[in-house]
Amino acid sequence: SVAMWRRPRTILVLAGISVALVLAALELVEPHVGLKAFGFVVIIFLPGWLWSQIFWPTDVLDPLTRLGLSIGLSFAVVSLTVYLLAFVGVTAQRDNMLWELGLIIAIPTGILLLSRGRAASQHAPGNGTISQ
Repeated sequence: SVAMWRRPRTILVLAGISVALVLAALELVEPHVGLKAFGFVVIIFLPGWLWSQIFWPTDVLDPLTRLGLSIGLSFAVVSLTVYLLAFVGVTAQRDNMLWELGLIIAIPTGILLLSRGRAASQHAPGNGTISQ
C-alpha cells in the first residue's frame, strides 16, 4: 500500500537490502569491495553521526544537515584522535587504528544508550510522573 512507503523504517530496510545486493554483485567483480565500502561508512560517517546525536538532538537538525555535519565531524574526530595519539607515541598501525576507531564509536554509543535509558526510566509509570 501507499502508506507503507511513507514509513522511514521500510524505506531504510529496502535501501539496506539494495545496497547489500549491489555490494554482493560487485564482490564478484572486484574482491573486498564490500569491506572497503563498510570501512568507508565506519570511518567517514558513523563517528560523526553518533557525536551529532549527542550534541544536537534528533528534532533539532534536518536529515541533510545532519548528514553533512556527520561527515565533517567524522573527519575532525578521527583525524584529531589519530594525531593526538601519534603525539603521545601511539604508532598509526592497523591494529592501533582499529582500537582508536572502536573507542571513537564506543564512547558516544555508551553516552547515547545511558541517556536514553535514563530518559525512558524517568517517563516510566510508577515513578511519580503523571501518565495519560
